[in-house]
Amino acid sequence: MSVETLKIPYKKDHLNKHLIFGTVWFVYAFYLLFFNDERDWAAYFQLALSTLYGAIYIYDLRMKYVIFEDGYVKISGILDRKIKLSDLISIKKFAGDYILKSQNRELGINTQVIDPKSLKLLDERLKQLDVQWI
Repeated sequence: MSVETLKIPYKKDHLNKHLIFGTVWFVYAFYLLFFNDERDWAAYFQLALSTLYGAIYIYDLRMKYVIFEDGYVKISGILDRKIKLSDLISIKKFAGDYILKSQNRELGINTQVIDPKSLKLLDERLKQLDVQWI
């Protein structure tokens, strides 16, 4: 089993959606704060929402979606989910996505948000693993 690190990034469309939503919410919040006669809590909510989308964009850009590292496969997110590669017992490909199973854990990989060039690398890495394919 290979021990080198492999990082699978998000698709650019997926990242750009967060950037666009963050920008739209920011422009709307800016309008509500400075060009609207009434200042209420909605403007601050819009500003917080734009900041959240911006933070998600930066996080997803820096932290890749799937990471093979130190004998683990990890899905990045607010709560990282990971599974030890040596504990894998099967891999199921269902509707284009992957479901990695161990004795007590299951980890799903959504291939719709993965960069197409990197999807080939993911396929190759998963095929290298000595596990049952369902």
